[in-house]
Parts: sequence; C-alpha cells; structure tokens
Amino acid sequence: MSGPDPEPQSQTIRGGAERIGVPIFLTPDSVRSHDRQEEIMHNVTNAGGNPAPPPKAPISLRDLDIDDIRPRNVPEFKSNLEGALWWQDFGSVVLPMVPGQKRPAAKYEPWMGGVSKEAIRQHWEAHPEHEVGAILGENQLVLDTDTPEAQGALAEIEKRFGVKASFIVKTRRGYHHHYWLKDGTFAKPDSHDTEKHPERIDVKAERNSICLVPSKDKSLYRLDVKNLEELNAVGQDFVDAIFQHNGRPVPRPVPDDVEFDPSETTTDITKLSQLLEHIDPDCGYEDWLHVLMAVYHETGGSDEGLELAVAWSRNGKSYKDRADVEAKWKSFRGSVDKPITVGTLIAMARDGGADTASIMEEKFQPCETEFVPVPAPEPKAKADPFRKFSISGQAAKYEAMAQATTPLLGDVCLKGEATVWYARYNVGKTLLVLHLLFQAIEEGRIDPDKVNIINADDNSAGIATKLGLLDEFGVHMLVPGHSGFSIGKLETLMLEAVHGGTARGLFIVIDTLKKFTDLMNKQQASAFANVVRQFVSAGGTVLALAHVNKRKGDNGKSIPTGTSDILDDFDAGYIIDELPSTENPGEKLIEFTQDKSRGGGVRSVVYAYSVEEKISYVQRLSSVRKVDPEEVDGIKRAERTRSDAEIIAVIAEQITKGVNTKMALRNATAEQANVSRNAVMKVIERYTGDDPTQHRWSFTREAHNAQVYRLLTDG
Repeated sequence: MSGPDPEPQSQTIRGGAERIGVPIFLTPDSVRSHDRQEEIMHNVTNAGGNPAPPPKAPISLRDLDIDDIRPRNVPEFKSNLEGALWWQDFGSVVLPMVPGQKRPAAKYEPWMGGVSKEAIRQHWEAHPEHEVGAILGENQLVLDTDTPEAQGALAEIEKRFGVKASFIVKTRRGYHHHYWLKDGTFAKPDSHDTEKHPERIDVKAERNSICLVPSKDKSLYRLDVKNLEELNAVGQDFVDAIFQHNGRPVPRPVPDDVEFDPSETTTDITKLSQLLEHIDPDCGYEDWLHVLMAVYHETGGSDEGLELAVAWSRNGKSYKDRADVEAKWKSFRGSVDKPITVGTLIAMARDGGADTASIMEEKFQPCETEFVPVPAPEPKAKADPFRKFSISGQAAKYEAMAQATTPLLGDVCLKGEATVWYARYNVGKTLLVLHLLFQAIEEGRIDPDKVNIINADDNSAGIATKLGLLDEFGVHMLVPGHSGFSIGKLETLMLEAVHGGTARGLFIVIDTLKKFTDLMNKQQASAFANVVRQFVSAGGTVLALAHVNKRKGDNGKSIPTGTSDILDDFDAGYIIDELPSTENPGEKLIEFTQDKSRGGGVRSVVYAYSVEEKISYVQRLSSVRKVDPEEVDGIKRAERTRSDAEIIAVIAEQITKGVNTKMALRNATAEQANVSRNAVMKVIERYTGDDPTQHRWSFTREAHNAQVYRLLTDG
C-alpha cells in the first residue's frame, strides 16, 4: 500500500549511485504544516559532466524502510523508556502496553491523570518489555486506514476540507493519522470489519488507547509539530464526513438533560435471539460491544443473557474464547443513565434484512373492550442495586457444591482449595505431584477420572513416560497443541465447568503456571486467579506449580517469582527448597515450607527420593519417601554444625587464648573469621550448653555479671 502522499521518484546522483528522492521533513521551526513542505530533489550530472541517465521506474514507498527517512526532529529511541519520556514531553498521556497485543498493560488510573517522569521511569525500569502507548484526550482524533481503499477515501476527504495530518504513524497494516479537534467538535470511537468493508476508516477518540513509536511495527511517517496542540485541527464537518463515508450516523453527544428511567428486563430471550440471528458477530469491535451492552441491559445482566452473548459471539471469526466475552460482560453496569437498548439491536437486525416488526410483534387474542378508570400510580420504591445479585435462599445449592477441605496430596494440597507450589527447576515438583496423587487414588481420596494434569512443561519423552503412568491409574493429561487443546482454553474450560455445574470434585494440576498467565503482570495474574477462585468456589480443586527467583531471601528460603497476586488470591502456598544433606549422598531431600494457609495443611514437611544415575523415572518415582521429623531434625543439626564448623573453630581458638567474655569473644571471632558479629553471636548461643553431644562450650557469671566462656573439653 502506498503512503498518504504521492510516491517520490528515483534519481541518479554523482558517482552513479542510486538515491531515492523522498520528502525531507523539515523541523517544526522551519515548517508548520504539510502544505508548506517541499520535496527537495537534486538533478545532478555524472562525474564526466554528461547528462544523467534517464530516471528509472518509480519506487513505491511501500518498498522503503520508513525508518530510513525518519523525521529529523525525532530521536532514535534506544528503549521503550526513552520513547515514553519523549512522548510525555510531546503532550501525550502515556500508557504502558502489552508487547505485541495493542492493549494496556495497566489500568487507566493513575495514568489517565498524567503521571510524573519518575513514575514513568520506575514503571519501565521494572517492565522494560512494555511498549509505549497513549490515552487519547477529548481534543484528539486518530483515523486508522488499514487498506489502500481506506487511505484513498481519507485522502479525498482531506482534499475536500483542505487539511492534512501533520502527525502520521506507520503501522503494520496501514497508517494512524492524528488530528486536533476544534472546540465544540464531537467524535466517538468507531471500528469496522476490514475484510467486509475495506473502504471504511476506523475512528479512535477520547479515552481510546493507541500504540506509539517505538512499539512493535510502529514507525514515524510524519511529524511536523512540536506538541499535540499544534496538530492540524479539524471541525465537526470533517468528522461528520468520516462517519457518513463509513455509513454511520453522524456522532453527537447525548444531552445531559435527557432523563432515562432504567427499566427492568423488557425483551424476552427468544426475541433477542431472533434479532441476533440477523446481526453478524464480525460487525466490528464497536458494534459487537454495543450488541453485548444491549443484551446485558435487556436481560438485566443475567446468566441467560451471558450465554446468549457467548453463543452469538462464537459464530464470528474474531471470537477468541468465552473468557473474552465474560470479561466484557462483567465490566458492564446495570445502573447507567443512558444504556444501549433493544432499539440498537432492532436497527442492526433491520440492516441485516430482518423483519423486525414481525419479530417484535406481540401475539394476543382479540377481546371485548372495557374502559376502567386508571388509579393514580403508587410511588415506586427505588430498587436496591445489590438485590439482583443476592444469593440468599440458595443455601442448598451451595451446600451441594461445597467441598470439605480435607487432605488430598499429603498435607500440602487440600480438597476444595487453590494451592500453589513454588520451587526451582529440577527440584522434583512433578515427581512429588505424581507420588502423592497415586497415593491419594490408592487410598480412595480422589476419583482418577476427575483428575486433569495440564502438562505444558515437558518434552516428548517426558510426556510419553508420564502418560504411561497416568493411563495405569485412569488419570487424564492435557497437553497444549494436542487433541485440540491450547493454552488459551484453560480458563474457558474452568468457567464452562463452573456454569455447567460439573466443577465439583474436579482436580486440576497446572504445570507450569507461567505458561498460562504473565506472573509479572498484576492485571493478568489477578484475572487468572479470579477464574481459579470461581472454579474453587464451585467445588473444584486447583494445584499450580510455579518457579522461584534465582536469589534467596535473608532467611535462606526461595522467593516466589512474579507479583504477589497469585499467592494473595490462592488459599495456600508452599515454598519448596532442597535440603542440604552430606549424610544422604544418594538422595535428594526437598522441604515444603508453608507460606500461606487458610487454616489447614502442614507447616513443614520433607520428602526424599533417589538421585542415583542410570535409574528410570518409574524407579525414581518409586523411591519417594516422607522423611520422619526426628530424622529431619538430625539432618538439619548436622548440616548446621558443618556450616558452622569454621566459626566454631575460631571461637574455640579465642577461648583457648583467654578471649572468653561474650562481647570480646564475638568481636575477635568476627574479625578473624571475616564474618558478621551477628553471625558469630548466633553460633555462640547455638552451641552454648552442658550437653557434649550438642554443645561446644558453657559459661559462668563472674565479677560485674560478665559471662565467661570455657570449652566443654576443659573439664
């Protein structure tokens, strides 16, 4: 597709090298609008003074790398942070965007109100991968042309009104043309199905988000102004022309003094369904959204209305999954003053060829007419907005769904809860899951047909091995890319189980969690946890496996990766660490430490399994054992003694030299061993006592209450 302007011609310059004659975009100080730009071309001769050869065929602008002709007054952004700061100075309300997805990576607030440069730095230093976007203000208009037909239509409208966009961004499919709306001009967002209406122009207006350079597939095609307010301005007649070209009613704001009395459900599901049969779900995002709003209003936001919206949306090519429709449905409110109503559906269905009069006609039997006086209406009490969401009187239903929180996988995963295990790779998370799962099946704690292992973290050999084991027990395994299952379907399946009443008793193991949600993104992690919460509330059980950071905390324990939203929203969480043990060289010991609980589960437990080489996975699985608490205490004591050995030796040496009061002993040992005084003090106190099997020294109190230490071997 050619660019918004006539395509430049190829020229030949001195030395025979070919140069492409392109518009040289002058800085804002020397030119204020596109109409005053000029193409600076140089017709030169070759080195011998002979006339230059005839110009070659024109080179289309689509064959050029637009970045090679970047406007001079715009820097090459080395990072998204640089871009965000530059666009803020330009006057944009910057907003972080999910990489490659053209949607915000954060809620509009506080970004909508404008944030400081320091806040921008902090965000992009924490999330350098986030692309740069902006929230459009009330005076901003962006026209999106994705096809040559749309580009040609816009060029014609611009010519008619004598205006050119002074700020244009080249996108993967076309161009974003930026304008300033004159005071009193009204525009609203409007989008279309490009395949069905290639000539139409998408409209982005107030509160819409857009992507800016240096986001993926975005480059500056033109920028002739210093800030947003210098953009070439357009009025209502220009905006109306765009909407008329698109076959839409001209946009006008709804008067503030228009009163609307929100009604209860006014249209039955059958009629709504008949209207939707004549409305194409691929009608463009804005129309699709308006259909959902109308169905929501007419059904009072009921479950039946949601099912109708999902069923209708599913027939479209752009349908993603049920979760996408549900997310929009949950964002609607029933108490708006000016809702989208069935009238919108009637108009759209009529455009689709429906006999709307027949659909909406009320069937009735003729009867004799009797006139009766109409009594004065009684004052209608205002409805409690919370009432329609109340679940009072449904105790029996929820008792039937409820799951008692009893042990499922040992004491580290309870029925009816959402649990997350955090551990480093190769610690043995999956091995422990299978061991405890098979144990639970053998003990009758879970029906294997109700278990679904979501394996998204294995190679083909691992899948084959584990599948063979699971088949023996009748457990189901789902693998992305196989049998039609994909990562995006997990949330949809959980919600289908909730709404279909089949969640109770189901057990889902997610291996691993990062494949299904971005743990670094608070919004995405919280949204995923919300779906899990619905599933668990309906009687299901979820165990998610996740990773930890490379560094450990001050307490020596691993730190969960990502934001805290998963752990905040789940019922229980465990940190799994490898327990050092020189006395058990043939085994790996792993310790579960409870990080969160709603009252159940064990605080700490240790399992061990063989790490011998050349044994099969089945043999390794068979070697898993629960370690007795007394054995764990002995192992920890021995390992602590081993790690304390150097400090113990220095303390003993100092006591022998006569440095035997507590503070002097601490200071001298810390200096010689090159460790902190706090570490030395812990060792001194840990090995103080009279039991030679556990302790190394004792003390007596002498003059001025001083603690004087002696080695236990001193007698």
